[in-house]
Amino acid sequence: MSLLVGLISFFVLAVIVPVVVRISPRRNSIGIIMVAAMIIHVAGTMAGAYFLAELDYWQCAALYWFCTVILIYAYGTCYRSLSVLMLLAVSRNASRAIEIDKLFNVHFTGFMRDRSKA
Repeated sequence: MSLLVGLISFFVLAVIVPVVVRISPRRNSIGIIMVAAMIIHVAGTMAGAYFLAELDYWQCAALYWFCTVILIYAYGTCYRSLSVLMLLAVSRNASRAIEIDKLFNVHFTGFMRDRSKA
């Protein structure tokens, strides 16, 4: 049951993260995601301890934080990736194609300029 508490807590976090990322005024929302992860972990652990007669904290925490680290790694790797941003730029074009020069001069240079300001 302790593993289930950790898994449920992670699923709550996975639902909350897209909302937090959209609402966050900051460009880099990893810190906000970590704060949300800590709050959800404490709330999930307290709820699990309340509803279960016996909660093995370390089983609950190990599963939750393992999944959370994978989630943050995936967010940092995929969501903020330049290659993903360029693929999105290509997919948003009506013809689903962009010339290499335009992709580099317009989109890539803009992505790099945005990153250097953040």
